Amino acid sequence: MFRHDDPNNDEDGIVGTTNVAGKSGVFGFNPAAGGNGVAGISENGNGVFARSKTLNGVFGESETGLGVHGHSINHVGVFGISDKDDAIVGVAKSPLKSAVFGRNESAQTEKAKSPGGSGVFGLTQAENAVGVFGANNNLKTGRGVQGNGAEAGVGGFSEAGAGVIGQSNKGDGVQGFTESPGRNGIFGRNNAATPAPAGGPPAGNGVFGFSNVPNASGIFGANNNTGWGVFGNSAAGTGVRGHSAGGQEGIGVTGTSVSGSGVAGVSSLTSFPSVLGRTDAQDGVGIAGYCRGTGGAGVLGVADIGEDAVGVWGSSREGLAGFFTGNVVVSNDLTVSGTLTAAEKHFKIDHPLDPSNKYLVHAAVESPELVNAYSGNVITDGNGDATVNLPDYFEALNADFRYQLTVVGQFAQTMVANEIRDSRFTIKTDKPNVKVSWQVIGIRQDAYAKAHPLVVEQEKPKVTRGRFLFPELHGQPIEMKIEKALGAELLKHLDQKIE
Repeated sequence: MFRHDDPNNDEDGIVGTTNVAGKSGVFGFNPAAGGNGVAGISENGNGVFARSKTLNGVFGESETGLGVHGHSINHVGVFGISDKDDAIVGVAKSPLKSAVFGRNESAQTEKAKSPGGSGVFGLTQAENAVGVFGANNNLKTGRGVQGNGAEAGVGGFSEAGAGVIGQSNKGDGVQGFTESPGRNGIFGRNNAATPAPAGGPPAGNGVFGFSNVPNASGIFGANNNTGWGVFGNSAAGTGVRGHSAGGQEGIGVTGTSVSGSGVAGVSSLTSFPSVLGRTDAQDGVGIAGYCRGTGGAGVLGVADIGEDAVGVWGSSREGLAGFFTGNVVVSNDLTVSGTLTAAEKHFKIDHPLDPSNKYLVHAAVESPELVNAYSGNVITDGNGDATVNLPDYFEALNADFRYQLTVVGQFAQTMVANEIRDSRFTIKTDKPNVKVSWQVIGIRQDAYAKAHPLVVEQEKPKVTRGRFLFPELHGQPIEMKIEKALGAELLKHLDQKIE
């Protein structure tokens, strides 16, 4: 052993060498409590530096204190290099102590990307390696890596890869926990402005989750209280967005609840929806709602403030704004700005003679023309003359007038003396004081009727040709129903099972 006490010399303070297997080049032992087996102090270099090609660079063992303790003013307290094994190995026999413990007592605030001021800092340039790696072989309890800090329990930073990666064969890959009501168990942030590549995997995310396991989640959130399992907040973009590239079986976002809402969206912006669903597939579905409970609703839309608000709004440039298979009930007014088409058109009311037990149903009058009908009763004067006054808009709305006159209570002759002009016409009877029932029918000539003339006989479009509105009435199977052709592509997606 060589000792150099001269502070001006440029050689090593202590050098130990041995060729005996199992022995140490330098060995330090201190039985006193609080003492160190080996301690190294350096003003500018390494407190303790060791290099080994086959075994441990530095090995320390202590019953009460630290196995190896290094202190440095400006550099690394303990530094180890090994070509074959781990550079520094720590072994703790106490269940409450750490095998390797690092502490930094500096209160200096470091820059965001600086590794300085860390209790334990790991750096690697090896491919597929990690800066700090923690593993736990206990299958019941314990964690691979656990961090405790006032701001972040574990902080990870990477120039090109992942800041923190957790992997587990039995438990959670990464688990975060906080007892502070205003903080997060796991928090992820990305300040980069680079957008995600079109058609590629997500990039630039605060938190990204990925799973190759069937029926598993890339990111799963659960809340056993009154909060949210997953909550997304965005100042300008999307609060929560889901994307699936799994074909017909993949779902972008799935929400399930046993007591509240499966998916709830809230938006404070006038021009943005609270929930937005979009599909780029030719036969895809933007938003699908399912109900498996009695009395529930697959999709519920409510607008309870403002007379112009809309509970459910559908729009289509070329296709259908809405498509229903099954009965539809409208409990209040129904307004149709275009054409209302039906096999039958009824009115249905409570029966006036037995309203609690029966309905009364009447069918509408059908016509191959767009007609308006007007009727009434009039009594001729002492000369057998009577004038019938019609609404002021009559001649602006109608053309090609048709008349019907019926004498009531006696035999008499009647005729239309003067046809409609200035919204009136006159009746003449061959006797005085005759009651006449009259009816006038006009053909619509308003702007809408002229722009959309009624086509009585129509060719079926290609998508419904060969199918029937009522196939069973023509001896055809129910599968030939037109509605099945119109909704076949949509319904095949709705048949998928949501777990």
